Amino acid sequence: MKSILKFYPYQRDYFVVGIFFALAVILIINKFKTEEKSYYAVVETAQGENVSVPLSKDTSFSVEGRIGRSEIQIESGRARIASSPCPKQICVKRGWISRTWESATCLPNGVWLSIEGEKQDIDATTY
Repeated sequence: MKSILKFYPYQRDYFVVGIFFALAVILIINKFKTEEKSYYAVVETAQGENVSVPLSKDTSFSVEGRIGRSEIQIESGRARIASSPCPKQICVKRGWISRTWESATCLPNGVWLSIEGEKQDIDATTY
């Protein structure tokens, strides 16, 4: 009985393994390649005002709500409601948001802050 190892591996087996290894390296490099994603902070008010500002631009601005002006702050790729005239300040305590499924809302003043972008991130409810 001849040994089966005498016939294996063939030269083309090394070629196939090399191709799979090269594909794996290419896929890993593409996975970790940094891409600039376009994300925007979108502010909507009950009066119908709609403001969209890129998260890459550090800025502060205010919008007029039902009971006064709310200050919106954008910094380091994230956004927040910095101040608002509402009594409990829940929207201010919400803090920074930076993902597409996050939002901050001031219901008494009628101001909604959300993040929109090219690609929606997956959250626990959509997974």
